Amino acid sequence: MKSQIRSNIRNKNLFLTFVKINAMLSDFENFVSENKLFSKKDKLLLAISGGIDSMCLFHLLLLGRYNFSVAHCNFMLRGEDSMLDEAFIKKQADRNGIHTHFIRFDTVAESEKLKTGTQETARILRYAWFEELRRDAGYTRILTAHHLSDNTETMLINLLRSGGISGLHGIPLRNGVIARPLMFADRDAVQAFMTQNQFTYRHDISNDSDDYLRNRIRHHVIPELKKIDPASDQHFYASAARVSEFESVSQNLLDIFVSTHTETQNGILMLNDKVFDKILYPAAFLYQFLKKYGFSRQACEGFNDFKNLQAGAKIESDLWVLCRERNGFSLHEKQKDSGFRLSIPGPDTQIIGQNFELSCALLKPEEADFKADVLYFDIDACHFPLELRRWKAADRMQPLGMKGSKKISDILTDRKLAHVLRKQQLVLSGSNGDIMALLPDTCGERYKIGTATASVLALRFKSL
Repeated sequence: MKSQIRSNIRNKNLFLTFVKINAMLSDFENFVSENKLFSKKDKLLLAISGGIDSMCLFHLLLLGRYNFSVAHCNFMLRGEDSMLDEAFIKKQADRNGIHTHFIRFDTVAESEKLKTGTQETARILRYAWFEELRRDAGYTRILTAHHLSDNTETMLINLLRSGGISGLHGIPLRNGVIARPLMFADRDAVQAFMTQNQFTYRHDISNDSDDYLRNRIRHHVIPELKKIDPASDQHFYASAARVSEFESVSQNLLDIFVSTHTETQNGILMLNDKVFDKILYPAAFLYQFLKKYGFSRQACEGFNDFKNLQAGAKIESDLWVLCRERNGFSLHEKQKDSGFRLSIPGPDTQIIGQNFELSCALLKPEEADFKADVLYFDIDACHFPLELRRWKAADRMQPLGMKGSKKISDILTDRKLAHVLRKQQLVLSGSNGDIMALLPDTCGERYKIGTATASVLALRFKSL
């Protein structure tokens, strides 16, 4: 009788376990399907740490018979524990016939090299490696085990750090090839699934410490939110989704609006002041427009009173420059060739550069037809080798029709050129140091062709 009872209890427990596994797996597969994250035909790469979250996703992928491999980064930050994590994952993968990728990083050394904190360095290293694996092995999706509770923590952290509207969309469900299929479950559900089914995992003791802001929120703030509303993680996630939708819509409208008030000149985006006629917060508007170019909100703060900014005032991101012009702004990439110099050894020269073409030829005076992109010089006035370079503050030249010389800066000011276009201005000078022309269209008085000209130098310069 007792053996029968034990058998019945064992069978009942097995049945209950099956039901619990099946319920979690069903929720997982429905979530993946409804959000079109991936299919069983995809070749998946699971980022695995050995912790409870990634091992939960590991077992769900196993139970669902998905085609996946695992990739583990050993950041060498936790001594023997780091090595034990690696060994645990290898054992679990081998036992279940799952292909593995392992890598070890000297994270401390890389952090010093990159001048970033260890957490940020680890993030940079792992995602770069995951992408390398994806390309080399043909994986179609990279999976991470972020869940609803991680999303809540991230949103709260961003609020505390004044992350703005972009910080309120939390952790995206997908980001390019990266997908997060556990975003249907909170931490309690993950813990229950692993405990009820006696699935093992590695515990990172650093998660127990309150030294990190995320841990303090996890240990002290989240439990209080759960007391107020047990479904708080789900509600945070729903709010994040609405914020993300609004951000996408507003960005789309902003792009359409800006495109009707901008024009591009020589690769430089010109934004006219008229765009601000009905804008309540110019600085906020500029930030939303400029953030995709790497500009910070703080850098844009001074532009609320933009009309009183002096022409030439500018702000910079790592790669871009926004400059105040007479009636608007110019946006351009930082110049990488500020020291541009080009020697023209003689009258028969042809040079094809990365973004320009230059050619010189000798003509008879009657062959000069004064095309828009060609300058003509009296060859007898030229002192070879000629030099093409960017103008400098002290440069002067004698414009056509003038008796004396004039500063290049004054000539450019008279032309009302945008500041960035002024900086890009090229001058042509002879070996005697005298400036012969402003390219592509202004010849100096001393070098023009006239009735006494016997031979003409035709110089054609075209930007590509």
